[in-house]
Amino acid sequence: MLAPTSLTFDLHAEHVVCDIRDRFLGGLVRFDRQCWRAVLVVSGRVIARTPDQNDLVIDGPAIAWLPWSAGMRLIGRAGSNCFHLLLTEVTLANAIGHKPESTDLRDLSHRPHIVRLTETDTDFARLIQCFETIVDEITENGPGTEIVVEVQVRMILIRLWRQSLRDTKGPRPARRQHWILPAFRQLIETHFRNRWTVSQYADAMHITPDRLHDICTRALDRAPSVLVQQRLIYEAQLLLERSSKSIDQIAHDLGFKTAAHFSRAFRTATGAPPARYRKSLQRQINAPTQSQSFADWP
Repeated sequence: MLAPTSLTFDLHAEHVVCDIRDRFLGGLVRFDRQCWRAVLVVSGRVIARTPDQNDLVIDGPAIAWLPWSAGMRLIGRAGSNCFHLLLTEVTLANAIGHKPESTDLRDLSHRPHIVRLTETDTDFARLIQCFETIVDEITENGPGTEIVVEVQVRMILIRLWRQSLRDTKGPRPARRQHWILPAFRQLIETHFRNRWTVSQYADAMHITPDRLHDICTRALDRAPSVLVQQRLIYEAQLLLERSSKSIDQIAHDLGFKTAAHFSRAFRTATGAPPARYRKSLQRQINAPTQSQSFADWP
């Protein structure tokens, strides 16, 4: 078994080869923030166990993406060979980035996914390489390790996303509709700070606002204005967490006329004003965390 490893940017990675007994993946590692787990079961079986004993069985070869759940424990059964990642919001956000497909990747990351693989599947070999690279990088902890890890996490998410597209059931969109959502997402990434209206987005794509609304609600169950607002608030959360800019500066960067206007919009979306949101994040960062790992426990 390769030694589990953790870094200062809140990511734990390990390659676990179980021998004649079951093992808990991650041991006692935990982060006092929202987390996600990625598990690649090369062979054998991993059990995701929750306090209500509602077990989720992952038989290899397979990959599972599991948003954090209180009390969830991952158990590698005897004879299993698997990789396990535990990452927090910052690593996930950096991995997702700000490309047109980022909205899809963010949506995907908040839902559990299990993808069955075969030993001859090209994706299987590539996923093994991604997980091995992450473990090797954070073991060596050289210059640029954080960037390499984020690239590998992004590749894992993209492979899950492609699989989800292949598994999507129902009629395919008409040819003219097929390009509209990617184009809309690209425009959002370019213009959400300029506070474009839905009409401006529709005009840029030479369609009516009603048509854009219809496509978004049918495909994503959200109105275009909601998608734009969610992107704006997401950016605000990242700036509050990862920058030292003042509330006034963030409001200006995001195209709000005043800091008060920004605070009202942020509070409506998240339930807390920006200053309180930032303070709560700082308290979480300063809180003592338990980062040791006991891979063989119990």
